[in-house]
Amino acid sequence: MFEQSENRLTACHHPFTAPKSGDGGGVNARSCHLLARAYDIVLNGSEIGGGSIRIHSSDMQKAVFNILNMSDEKAEESLGIFLLL
Repeated sequence: MFEQSENRLTACHHPFTAPKSGDGGGVNARSCHLLARAYDIVLNGSEIGGGSIRIHSSDMQKAVFNILNMSDEKAEESLGIFLLL
């Protein structure tokens, strides 16, 4: 779900991708080990599509933004239309 980039975590897919259920139930100090609910469709070795399951909880979404060091203000400014209220 996250990868280390320099000295911080970044989203592998995008910051709205939900964590795989069964990965501890939430985002915490071990967040770099979470798996995302994302997928790729591959045909004969070529990627032909992909996607992810979106976060459906505003609390989870805030937790993910917190891991990514994104303040509520920055999230609203950058991604306002996509945010859960």
